[in-house]
Amino acid sequence: MLDNKRFMLTRGEIIKVDLGEPIGVKQGGIRPCVIVANDLCNRYSKGIHIIPFTSNLDKKRMKTHMFVRKSELNGLTKDSILLGEQITLISTMQILDVIGKLTDEQMDIVDEKLEIQLALKKADKRRIQKMVKNIKQLESYIERNEQQSNDLIKILKSNVVDFKDYCDEYKIDSSMYYKSKFNMINNYIQGSVAI
Repeated sequence: MLDNKRFMLTRGEIIKVDLGEPIGVKQGGIRPCVIVANDLCNRYSKGIHIIPFTSNLDKKRMKTHMFVRKSELNGLTKDSILLGEQITLISTMQILDVIGKLTDEQMDIVDEKLEIQLALKKADKRRIQKMVKNIKQLESYIERNEQQSNDLIKILKSNVVDFKDYCDEYKIDSSMYYKSKFNMINNYIQGSVAI
């Protein structure tokens, strides 16, 4: 156990923590974690918020995950993934050691991951409506023109993917706003090309 009277813990530091037995999907065991609590909390509280790392790089990727390469600065012994969806409160008595820290740039990314996980950042409804309008206009243009362009199809596909990714990021059902005609148009084009 770390003597936290001698060490001032700060946000962004990577600490070795005993998370105990894993329960369900919750990480357990002794593992590196990054401190995400504010420094006032870190100074006076006996409980701080952390996010654990995993060295299992085969884990299904989520928008709350962040890949971190091992380095002297961060003290990680293996390339790891920070699991933003696993933010948790621990007792300072669970901290075994301070092993390194993340850079300010990396902590900016951690903040973005926390915004997603805690739904602090709201989706821009106007942006969604504009994306849908642009997609529908492009679909309409493609349907009206007999000489189809593969470039237009690629642009349409890219716009649809961007729209769905944006909706997924904010856990919004994209079909509430738009149902894609992309597959129908693409099949029509492929049929036309084959003739």
